[in-house]
Amino acid sequence: MSNKNSFIESISGVFIIAYKEDTKILEKTLQQQGFNYELLRQKHQPEYKSYSPSYLTLLNHKNAWIKASEQEKPS
Repeated sequence: MSNKNSFIESISGVFIIAYKEDTKILEKTLQQQGFNYELLRQKHQPEYKSYSPSYLTLLNHKNAWIKASEQEKPS
């Protein structure tokens, strides 16, 4: 078994945390290499309208940590 396959099998997947960035190349590369991935972008909610972009970024990271904690393997 190659190191790449053993690494892929040892994690649940990859979370891509992005705001407005283009992630197509990263997603394509992860897919070609055999990784499971999920793109996480903060959903716009009416109550978030007054929040700063940096606070919205923290909310997105918080959601990613919650998802990671629910995985059986590291992500």
